[in-house]
Amino acid sequence: MKLAQEDEIDYHSDRKIKRTGVNQQQLRLGKIEGRSSKLHYVLPIVLPGLLQTENYLRVTSTEITGRADAQKRNAVNKLRLERQQILGCENKQFTFLLAEAAIRNMLLPAAAMAKQIDHLIELARAIRAARCGSGRRRDPQRRLRQDPTARPAGLSAVAY
Repeated sequence: MKLAQEDEIDYHSDRKIKRTGVNQQQLRLGKIEGRSSKLHYVLPIVLPGLLQTENYLRVTSTEITGRADAQKRNAVNKLRLERQQILGCENKQFTFLLAEAAIRNMLLPAAAMAKQIDHLIELARAIRAARCGSGRRRDPQRRLRQDPTARPAGLSAVAY
């Protein structure tokens, strides 16, 4: 919280980001992430930028950059991809709270979304992610009693 207060972090509307420059926004976020030891991301509809594949990133950055020329969009995408390198830092602790809607939101064709989900699984394994259920109380053995080949609830590969 101290870093957020020092950098006067607050919600920035799309209009404000476009006015100040998307590149500046990405540089500012990278600076904050670099100085932080614990990072928490909660985005219910889309995947956090640090977890996006290049194709997914291109689609979401179109929303941010609007009608910017291709050179400007490519520069923003490059900065966003560079920010992903922070995932390899051993001294950082990440919390990504992903809603199922973010994964089911088909921003890309099915094959590209499958690659995005594979990317999430690879990242989850690489950064030792903890699995979470949906939070609903249920009998996890019920499905196993009905179908012995079924996986217990909350252990799907995309529930990271």
